[in-house]
Amino acid sequence: MRYLLPIVCLLLTASSAFADEAEDRYAALYGDGIRAYAESRYDDALTHLYRAVAVKPNPFALKLIARSHDFQGNCSARNHVITMLSDLFPRERAPAPQRCAEVGEVRIECGLEAGAVRVDGAFDAPCAATVLLPVGDHVLQKTSMGPIVRVAVKRGTPSVATMLVGPDKWYLDAASRRVVQLPSRWIRPSLLEDPDMPRSFEWKRPKGH
Repeated sequence: MRYLLPIVCLLLTASSAFADEAEDRYAALYGDGIRAYAESRYDDALTHLYRAVAVKPNPFALKLIARSHDFQGNCSARNHVITMLSDLFPRERAPAPQRCAEVGEVRIECGLEAGAVRVDGAFDAPCAATVLLPVGDHVLQKTSMGPIVRVAVKRGTPSVATMLVGPDKWYLDAASRRVVQLPSRWIRPSLLEDPDMPRSFEWKRPKGH
């Protein structure tokens, strides 16, 4: 029995140190995610924020993840995160959709090829999948120098994006070769004051926009 108390104290100390380390790790990842989000670097924001949630599930990080997917136009991923938020934190209010307020279904057909396609230069969507995209025109590309497929998404009318386009059926001009960027021009002015952003951060419009 005389050894029991030192062992318990040692375990409590180790547990406290581990908790402090996890908290510091979460704070660093969450802070990096917020900065990337505030600068419209949504890929970087998602990387940091998903890692932060893996360290410690938190509704604030999940809300920023949902908004990042929303601003990218990745409405399927946005809806998945909203479901996660509702399951883990049922009392939390989900952020209202912005670009994903009106969506349509797009089936991505790549034939026998696997992999993913880049949508609007913003995010990857898997081949042979049906994804939700904002209503409007979108650009899909299998590789950075591959053929471009344009698809018009309409609400309530499923679309199909066929990536099997032969070299004689497409033409890449200088404008089409540029990677499509989706920064602030997609974001309404009202979004510059984001209710899910911590008060200590202000929206920073990317340079050149």
